[in-house]
Amino acid sequence: MRVVLVLLTVVLSIASSVVLDYLSENDNQAMQYLFWGVGIALFINAMKFGLWGVIHRKYEVTSTYHIVSLFFPLTYAIAYFQGETELAFGKLIGLGLIVLGVVLLEKKTSLS
Repeated sequence: MRVVLVLLTVVLSIASSVVLDYLSENDNQAMQYLFWGVGIALFINAMKFGLWGVIHRKYEVTSTYHIVSLFFPLTYAIAYFQGETELAFGKLIGLGLIVLGVVLLEKKTSLS
């Protein structure tokens, strides 16, 4: 359950990033769209902050925080599928190291 809850905070972070990215690319929109977009991003981040608080009442930070780094590979994947970046060998190695680190830390955490 701990992993699922932390991954939900990652998904909320990605959702907020996508909303803000959309707003930055559509600068010719009316002010009301900008207002609503920023409001949606703030709401998503408030939900994430609340969920983060709930998670850490039940679990220690050391058992959850490493999972948050999955934000970076997921963001890269979204950018790739949106055509905003290309696959680069060095970046893929770095992303692989992040995922490997999360897996290793998760194994260590679950053994404790």
